Formats: sequence, structure tokens, C-alpha cells
Amino acid sequence: MINATGFNFGQGNIQFRDYQSEDMVILNGKFSYDQLNSRYLAAEQLEIYVPDLSIEKSAPTAVYVHGEKNGEKYITAVKSWIKNKNTIALEKPPLFNSGEYYNSFDFFSAYVPKGVRFEPQLMAKTPLTITSEDIPDIYIYLSQCVVTDSWIFLALKLGNCRTATEGEQFTINLGGMPSWPIRDIPMFCNAYWAASYGSYDLRFSINGSELKCLGRYGKAQTETSEAMTRLFIVR
Repeated sequence: MINATGFNFGQGNIQFRDYQSEDMVILNGKFSYDQLNSRYLAAEQLEIYVPDLSIEKSAPTAVYVHGEKNGEKYITAVKSWIKNKNTIALEKPPLFNSGEYYNSFDFFSAYVPKGVRFEPQLMAKTPLTITSEDIPDIYIYLSQCVVTDSWIFLALKLGNCRTATEGEQFTINLGGMPSWPIRDIPMFCNAYWAASYGSYDLRFSINGSELKCLGRYGKAQTETSEAMTRLFIVR
């Protein structure tokens, strides 16, 4: 675990579950922030200060940002990078800077060294299958799953991922997924307004091979048909 020593856009505690090697840093963690905080408003870019990381500087990666407005939950992504061994940088979320939103950052992020060549471990794929008694005609549009002793990479796009009514719970079983701790994972939904408001946030709880939509994400369940996610998860 990493405990941040500080950050330039507010007050509180930030903690990450981490995997570190000489060619990769993976961070998992979620925390809220106040976009009306004076320190947040004054910062040109957001910075989190941490003890020494295993790489000096990284190429850009992505961090999820959740926003909530009028009971609807939205999601977008911002750029993040390791600025130096003690600083993780984030761009300010352009979509959710209004005081109308409640915001949080959600890290499922892998950082790799900038300007360094190495052999990635993303070629040994684990095939996945999908079944659901609640949505019989759901299907995998695209998937890539890589399992190591220390981390899991999952890229997943689902087709026909919707229900007839809002608030309806449903469960999806992914054959081939290894065991891992129960936790929430973010899912993007296709939406024509995504450039203005972010995608609907169709979040699942994942427990090994079982993904469960908890039925609390409103119109995301009835107005979209595709859902996708991309995650690095520390085991």
C-alpha cells in the first residue's frame, strides 16, 4: 500500500494499493475531491505526492473520474502520468468542474517508463466466455484478459447490456476469470452526449467470475446497449 504524503488540490487522505517493478507501476484507489476548493481552483494541474516510486517518469495513462448530478451518475477519464519518483500528476477533469457535480477519481491505472523499451506481458491472453440468465442475449463484443501472479488486466466490451426497466438488478458470469477480491469496477456506456456530460456510469461489483449490476444507475440500464471497461487490478 502507498499512503500519499500530500496533494495540491485539497485536504484528506489518499491511499493506493500498488504493484511496482522497474518497468511498471499499477495503482488502484478511489477518493473524492471538491472542485470548489480554493486549492483545486488555483492548481493548473493536479499533483499527488508519494514516497519513492519504482520509475522516474512515465508515459501518459488514464484515470477514471465519476460525477453525480441530479441523481444520475456519469463517468469520464483524464490523463495521468508519473512526473517524478515522488509525484503523480493528473489533468483537471474538464467535464465535471461545475459545482453541481460530486466528483471522485478512480485508479485502475498502469504507468510505464517514458522512452524505455521493454517486452510487455499483455500477449498471454486468457479467453473469456459470458452467460447471463437475466440477459440471455448479452454477448462479448471484444475482450482481452491477462492474468499474472501480481496483477490482472481486463479490457471488456459487452453488447446488448441493458434491461427493460431502471433499477433492475442483473448478473453476468465471465468464464475464465480468476479469483480476486470483491470490489466495484467502472463501466462506460455508449451515449451520444458523452462528449458533453460523460458517459452514463454503469458500475458493477465484481467477485471472481461474477459481475453484478446493483441496479442503481438509472437510465444507463435502459438507454444504452453497449458497456465497456479497461482495468489493471492489483491482486
